[in-house]
Amino acid sequence: MDTKPKKISNRIIVTIAFALIIFGICILLSNYISGKIDLVYENFNIDSFVEEQDEKYTEEIASSEAVKKLTENQANYLGLLEIDKIGLSRGFYSKESK
Repeated sequence: MDTKPKKISNRIIVTIAFALIIFGICILLSNYISGKIDLVYENFNIDSFVEEQDEKYTEEIASSEAVKKLTENQANYLGLLEIDKIGLSRGFYSKESK
């Protein structure tokens, strides 16, 4: 009986090698691309964090200005009515009235 091993043709070897090379390139590129995507998201998160901090800071400034205005209004009146929902801030019973 003939027990010679079959030879694998060069065409099949080249095809398998080409497939392995393409597969390896895809793995390397996926790692590179995922790194770039992470970098972009990190920069985006930093930018959005800075914007949020700026908004909080401007809100704090606006509220501190409102408090200053509130104390100025209180100096002229005995009482002060403030309704935040409609933005009403009025004094009642002026100190100068008798």
